[in-house]
Amino acid sequence: MNQTKKLTQGAMLLAIIGAMMYLNLRMANFLDTFVILAIPVVISVYSAMHTLRDGMILSVSIGILGLVMGFAASDPMYIVYFPITVLTGIAYSYGVKKDFSRGKLLLTGVVSFVIGEILATFVFLPFLGFPVKEALDTIAEGFRNPSGVFGLANEPVNQALNAWADQLGGRFIQLILVTYILTVVLTGVLEGVLVHILNIFLMRRFRIKEFTRTTLYDLRISPVVAYGAMLAVILFFFSNGIENETLYGIVMCMSLIGVIILIYFGYLFLMLYGVIVLRRNLTFLFIIGFFFFAPFMVVILIVTGFLYGSGPLRRYLERKRAQM
Repeated sequence: MNQTKKLTQGAMLLAIIGAMMYLNLRMANFLDTFVILAIPVVISVYSAMHTLRDGMILSVSIGILGLVMGFAASDPMYIVYFPITVLTGIAYSYGVKKDFSRGKLLLTGVVSFVIGEILATFVFLPFLGFPVKEALDTIAEGFRNPSGVFGLANEPVNQALNAWADQLGGRFIQLILVTYILTVVLTGVLEGVLVHILNIFLMRRFRIKEFTRTTLYDLRISPVVAYGAMLAVILFFFSNGIENETLYGIVMCMSLIGVIILIYFGYLFLMLYGVIVLRRNLTFLFIIGFFFFAPFMVVILIVTGFLYGSGPLRRYLERKRAQM
């Protein structure tokens, strides 16, 4: 491809991103999520079409454009998040050019976004005058006084939430902090997954790059991770005896991560069981069952997720699949 066409494509993509940034500013950051997802997708697709060096030139241009708009409008989103998003786009582009597998590409995108979200939320935003402590105090006040903060005028609910917060004592803020951190991490995970899906779709659609197809059956975790997740869940039931607040917060965070991992693979096993053994797609029924029987389903999903990740249920599905 000649140099003129390459420069034209880069300029066009930069203009599109610039227009999205400007429109986002005019709409009071209503399009933040779209811009955050569009930037790494544009960078990685352009890098796949040309070279990593070309992608980095486009990345620097987008980063400078975001900083100029951010300082002009005094908007921390442009000063912090968009440059970090550019770095995640470079990281993903590196994986594309090095022919990473789809799983490794997904991991690259997720890890990049998680690190970016953590740096933006807990390092750069406080530096720009947006302290995390004030956000945590607002969330805590919202739990204690939802009618004043969120407009929920329900006195029994207010009393129940206050009683729960008083029972936790000093650990109430610790729990809020753990939840806040997990929310930031899960936001990064979701962004990484969405960017990965968009990249794969666009590269296939425009025949830029082909990837080997993977199925739900190919998704698995190491037995070590499964045992670690279950251990973290078990530790949760003994966390009330932990006096050190920092250690308590770490245990709570690990427990919640363990629950998320096991529930995910529990759902995965149930879906595969329906397809392989029962020859039916039962995903919708499992989702409905979770909503109506949440406490019961959580226990089932945690146990099945552990057994699937650690091996026994995985081997069971392999035997059933071989008989098909």
